[in-house]
Amino acid sequence: WHREGYLVVHGLFPAKLVETAVAAAHQRWEQGASLGGFPFAPELDAFNQIALHPRLLKAAEQCLGTDDLRLCQSGLMDKAHAPALGGARGERSDFAPGEQGLHQDYSNNTLVVPPRPPQLPETLNCIVYYSHNPDCGGATTAVPFSATNQAKIPRTYSVVDDWPIRRSKQHALYTHERAVEYRPGTALLYRMDTFHRGTPLKPGGRRLTHHLVIKRASAEWMGSNSFVTGVAHRSDLVARLSPWQRQALGIPMPRNPYWTDETVALLRQRYPELADADAYKVAVAKL
Repeated sequence: WHREGYLVVHGLFPAKLVETAVAAAHQRWEQGASLGGFPFAPELDAFNQIALHPRLLKAAEQCLGTDDLRLCQSGLMDKAHAPALGGARGERSDFAPGEQGLHQDYSNNTLVVPPRPPQLPETLNCIVYYSHNPDCGGATTAVPFSATNQAKIPRTYSVVDDWPIRRSKQHALYTHERAVEYRPGTALLYRMDTFHRGTPLKPGGRRLTHHLVIKRASAEWMGSNSFVTGVAHRSDLVARLSPWQRQALGIPMPRNPYWTDETVALLRQRYPELADADAYKVAVAKL
């Protein structure tokens, strides 16, 4: 991940949890209902659990070098029903329906450019797959950093030049892309400045993916948490999470100076189902 910009991981999430998520999504499809967004409805709670799963947070800690993390994106994409993707600025002739050009994600997530070593990365981007690649196609491809560096692509290409990279202008980079062979539960962990793209589905194919971004809390210029309104009305969800998982949503950890007798009491009032509010009294005792 650090050296080449991405890593494919099978088995990051418990198989039973993935099966529950897939079954819940198929039931919603049969009902003709939307999957919605984070926090997902109670009947789709498996997707909430995956977005804040301790294994995913641990992977982010290992990649980003800190356990002070924030979840800033968590959304599902049903590609069969997504609009056809193609080249920007009228260059659609370079791409088939449902096909993306190579691009980096940082251009619409921050107004600056992600650093490279020795500075620590700011985000962990993740795509979780809930479908079978051989059945539906639509594999994501990624280009290793070594190939990007060899092709001498400018670091600011995504925001300064044509976006995405067209085959006719930068064909060499397409020869280095590698496809992700996925199955339900496969996770593609990548970086904001990793070139990648989506490829077309097979005829009649349908692919469900979960797109997540976790950032270092100190990287305030990266993305944003837009979940406050939804989470604020889900006392049951907040109550089930550990303090570390809550921190990923923006609730300070115990021992943070934010906690006082008053703020702990208010936490109880706002989330009546919270059984471990006393854990936040640690900070109060030390003041």
